[in-house]
Amino acid sequence: MLLHEILKQIEENNPGIKLSDMGNPTEEVEEIPCPSVLPGGEACTGKQKISQRVSPSNGQAYSYVEPCRDCELALLLHGAFGVLSPDRDMARQIKDSLVETMSTKPTRTKTNAAAMDALRKTFANANVRRGVVLLGPVGTGKTFLALHALNALVRLHGKRCMYLQEQVLFDAWRMTHSKEVVERDWGRAVIERARSVDWVLLDDLGQARRSTPGAVDILEQVIMWRYDAGLPVIVTSNQREEQVCETRGSRVWSRIMGLTGGNVIELLGDDWRRE
Repeated sequence: MLLHEILKQIEENNPGIKLSDMGNPTEEVEEIPCPSVLPGGEACTGKQKISQRVSPSNGQAYSYVEPCRDCELALLLHGAFGVLSPDRDMARQIKDSLVETMSTKPTRTKTNAAAMDALRKTFANANVRRGVVLLGPVGTGKTFLALHALNALVRLHGKRCMYLQEQVLFDAWRMTHSKEVVERDWGRAVIERARSVDWVLLDDLGQARRSTPGAVDILEQVIMWRYDAGLPVIVTSNQREEQVCETRGSRVWSRIMGLTGGNVIELLGDDWRRE
């Protein structure tokens, strides 16, 4: 039954109610500046919409506030790029640096075309659940392209994402044993987020120098959690398959292959940072 038919029926059954005097059943009443403070401490510049509706069940008018989309996006971006250090100032600096990096649009070349096409498939459809592994020497643009893919997943589809360097994950594991509450809480939060968000970009797999058996174990656990839950990953590494299996374990690599469907792209070329 259509909404106007429901309202007409309410009027017929309740002579004292005149819904036609209430205006449009769904009507925007007012638009006000969003009063929220964003994770970085700055005021939100978005708008909140106060709308009015009439309940089809009883004919009562009520108002509600629509969520500010600028706030929603800011929170998603903060969760993706703004939680990489227990020190808030450092975390903000890291995020600002990543945002600046992503302000540069990737240029398609012969050496990165396959990677760009593979990554585009990860965010072209909101329901895609298969990631990508990018391998190659230092400076070939693996992280740069993967960051743009993660950013697109956040902005286009509202996905809960996380950029996570392997070293940061290892640091988080060590922090869970810290005597400092802030460090301990941060470490636990990083690990929990890494295992539960929609997408994780695991950057520089196999490159963390301060690795211990416990840290490698938490890496394996995060990958296993995500594999069991079917939560996809994007992985970058300077190592080849046999090196990753040797340093991080064949079970880690096997599950990454399961999460990406064996979609491994190798980027070659010169170190662009030297140009």
